Parts: sequence; C-alpha cells; structure tokens
Amino acid sequence: MKTRGLFLSALMMGAVLAGCSNEEVPQNVEPREVQKSDSYIAVNIVAPSAASRATTDGGFVAGTEAENTVNKALFVFFNENGGFVEAVGATGDELKPWAAGEGTVDQISTAVIVLNNPETYPKSVVALLNTEFTETSIGTPSLDELKDMVGDYSEGFVMSNSVYLDGEKDMTATPLTDANIQNDADLAKQNPVTITVERVVAKVSAVQNAEDFTVTGKDVELDGADVTLVPEITGYKVVATNPDSYLVKNIEDINLDWTWNDAANLRSYWANSAAPEAYTYYSYNDILPVADYAEYCQENTSNNPTLLLVSATIKPEGAETAENILKYKGLYYTTEGLLTKANQMLADYTYPVTTDEGSGTSNDWSEYLDIVDAGEDAEPWEVKVALTEDAPEVAGVADVINGMDTAAQWTEGKAYFYVAIEALGGEAGVVRNHYHLLTIDAISGLGTPVYNPEEIIIPEQMPEEEYFVAAKVQILKWKQVNQSVTLQ
Repeated sequence: MKTRGLFLSALMMGAVLAGCSNEEVPQNVEPREVQKSDSYIAVNIVAPSAASRATTDGGFVAGTEAENTVNKALFVFFNENGGFVEAVGATGDELKPWAAGEGTVDQISTAVIVLNNPETYPKSVVALLNTEFTETSIGTPSLDELKDMVGDYSEGFVMSNSVYLDGEKDMTATPLTDANIQNDADLAKQNPVTITVERVVAKVSAVQNAEDFTVTGKDVELDGADVTLVPEITGYKVVATNPDSYLVKNIEDINLDWTWNDAANLRSYWANSAAPEAYTYYSYNDILPVADYAEYCQENTSNNPTLLLVSATIKPEGAETAENILKYKGLYYTTEGLLTKANQMLADYTYPVTTDEGSGTSNDWSEYLDIVDAGEDAEPWEVKVALTEDAPEVAGVADVINGMDTAAQWTEGKAYFYVAIEALGGEAGVVRNHYHLLTIDAISGLGTPVYNPEEIIIPEQMPEEEYFVAAKVQILKWKQVNQSVTLQ
C-alpha cells in the first residue's frame, strides 16, 4: 500500500487514558516557518484505558485484547478555520510493531506515513480508529460537519478523539503547531503531537456480590398454604439503548453542577447523545445468562435512560421447578388454584349432562375454564379467566366469569427487575469509554411478572410492593464507575 499524509509514531493503546496529565504530553519546540516541502508529522495516539466515573470513582480498568485491537486508522486534518485539509489512512500492519505501555496505556505502536503537500497546512487533527471510513469515503468534511456525523459505531471498538473543554475552548480536534510539521522523519519524531482517543461505546457488566449477596423471599399464601416465594437471578440485558452515536463526542452546551470536565486528564465524563427515532428493547427470551455477562452499548444521556434488565425466576422456597404464579385480588394462586376458585364461583350454576347412568346436571365447570391473555388494553402481565368455546350456554355464567378481575401472571415464575445505569455525578446515563459495573447486593420482592416471554419488554413496575432491587453499580482502564443496586 502506498503510504502518504502522516508519520505515525508511538500509537499507545489502552482502555481509557486515566491520569495522563498535561505534563505527560510531549512538549513542542519553538515554532518555525513551515515550508512547502514539509510533509512529515509524528503522532502519538494515546487510547484511554477502559474507564468511567459514576457514583463511585472506581479508577481505570485495562481493556481486553479485543477491546484494544486497532485494525486501521484514519487521520483527518483541518486548517485554522476548521476546513478540511486531507485524510490519511493506515492499516493494522502499518501500526506494528506493538510494545507494552505504562500506567493507563496498554500498548504502543509505531508506523510511518507522509503528507502529500496539501494546499493549506493542517492546524488540527482528529483520529478515527476501526471505522469503515477510508480516505475517499470520508469525503471532505469540515470539523463542524465531522462533529455532526451520527451513525451506528457499535461494532469493532471504534475510537475517536477524547473531547473536553480547555477553559471555554472545545477540544474536539488536537491542535498542531508548526514544530509538529517537519521535512524529515527523524525531526518529526522529536516533535510529535499527542492525540488522546476513546472508545465510542460504553461497556456494561453485572455480577452478584459473592460475599454478601442476599435473596429475600416474600411470605404469602399460595392456594391458601403458607409459602415463601424466592427470586433467583437468571440473566442480564441492557435495554433502552441508543442505536446511533456521534462519531466524535458532542459536549456542546453542557451545563452540570458536578465536575464533568477533566482538562488535566484530557477527557470529560458526560456528553450529548444522538437523538434516535426509537430506543432498542428486547424480550425476556433475549436476556443473556449471568455467567461472564458483559455488553457494549452506544452513548445515551437522554431523558429516556439506558437500563439494566435483570431476569429472575420466582418459585416457592425449596421447590425444584417453577410453575405459574398468579396474583388475583391481592392473593396468590397457581393456575390450578385460580381455576378452582373460578369453578367455586359457579357452584350455583348447573348444566345438563348425560352419563352411563342416565341424564342429570353438573355444577363442575372446571373443564370449561381457561386462563388467557387479558387483551390489548391490559398490562403485559395481565391475564383473565375465560370460558372455553365449547362451554355450555347457561344464563349468568358468562357474567360471573367476565366480572372477575384480571390477574397478574408470572409464567413459570418468570419476572424482571430493572435499574437505570448511572454515570459520574449520579446522572442516569451511559457515556462512551466508561465501564459500568453493576454489583447486585440483594434482591427481594417478586419483580414485574412476565406473561409472554417472547413479547418485547418496555420496562415498567407493577405495584410497588412487588418490586425491590438493591444493586451496586461500578462505572469502570475503561474509567471505572461504581454503583450498588438492591433489587426489590
């Protein structure tokens, strides 16, 4: 491949740059006059260790090999007015060899590429890593146009410049000085520019607190017998996710009462999220198992926050399997128990029967009763007792059954809990390059019932007495944020 446009030196890959102070940024020499023949620029790319800060500052967590892999890079240069100058690409092979980094930097890579005598000299640069953009497909965007780019950047650990405020100046693109632009590769190496980048996605995972995780049951009467219903966590899923993201972080007009900007560490801990046509939700059957759970999602700091959905199975203490649990008029029943109650309500109604012993009547309606969906206008968990199509037509029977209240059904004990994922400052939201680790401390109550596990869940609570969650959420080299959660 013919290389041009940029000399890339010391590509540092980590999870989120945590604690890269201004003193760590290579200092440029005295400005010099730029000549037309000058075409070398040395660039240090510092990729953030996976990190984030939320309710508790959890520090920084190193990224995995997949999270740190860079397959290709594109450097977009702008002039002093933010106009497009040139885009220069590099492939994964051109970024080798890799060396170990220090502190919050995982790896360092060096490569050499060269400028192509642009009409105007660049004054700033934005690095785009692992995107589908090429030197030609990116077009010729101005800096403002690049900042407006929105798309699905959730695959392949896309990275772009870490954005923050330096005083009141928006540091979206990294400034270049005349000293950074040289006519000799070795001189360029002596005067590199450092670009700090961060992953576009956020990482979410959840674990149960193995040391003191508690499960609190709910003492009830089930079909009239005293039992303790106990929830067991079965899975996790991030929902209300944003299908799109800004390519580079958008911090325009943010005004918060906590320290969301961190110029000393060349980063910020909040952002504006793209406005989607719709947020993304999933069914109970889409919820992932608890073992080694981790998901990635795009930035969402809207008033419709991204949630962690926690699935559970509710069953009587000591029971090996879960069965349907229904709540009718404040009391709990199995399917058989609620149908028995409905049958008892029809005890005064008889219908003709013929047996081997002759003709007679019966008031046993059990074979003509069923439990069905309560209908489109009902809550997703609501069911009702109904007569079967072949039920005898007896005056008053339909009125009795139709007059019964709806019931909430935990099909095979299926339930869910949910909690808003928090970022630094206690704000509900997920921010790019943050690692949100939620630790479940306790769970009690029965959660929200799931009647149809194939139906898309738009999380909502049943009456409060059923719903309790306790969780600790850590938003993590990636930057770590801690948050505790109790599910109730």
